[in-house]
Order: sequence, then C-alpha cells, then structure tokens
Amino acid sequence: MLMLTREKDESFVIQVGDDVIRVQVTRIGMGNTSGKREVQLGIDAPRKYKVWRTEIYDAMQENKKAATSISIPSEKLRALLGSQE
Repeated sequence: MLMLTREKDESFVIQVGDDVIRVQVTRIGMGNTSGKREVQLGIDAPRKYKVWRTEIYDAMQENKKAATSISIPSEKLRALLGSQE
C-alpha cells in the first residue's frame, strides 16, 4: 500500500492508461457528529470509474457472492431438468 501525506488543498493523481484520477484533500478536522478527526477528499475521475466507500463495496461483493452461490439439491435439479438417463 502506498502511503501519502497531503495537507489541506493538496492533491495527488492516479493514472490508469490515458485516464487521470485526481484526489484532493478538501478538509481536515473534527467530525460533525462523531467527534473524531476526519479527512474529506474530493475525487475527480472519468465517469467510467466507480468510486465506492470500502464498506459499501464490500457489502456489494458479499451480496454478489451470495446471489451466485445458491445450492440446489441434486435430486431437485434432476427433477427440474428431467432425467437424462
């Protein structure tokens, strides 16, 4: 993992092929409701790139995995498909 140190209003660039994704630190301070320190980032990327918070992305991947791992008992599958023997 690359670790970068940036101050407020500083940015960094991620290049993917010919595309450039610019990430800027827009605010550093205490959270409004949590009371914890927060960093606010602005991300300027081509629309074809999706940007997700990690917890949202992880939940989407778990849902996708659950949807593709449906188990059907073999006797029911044979009944649905009709006996090929």
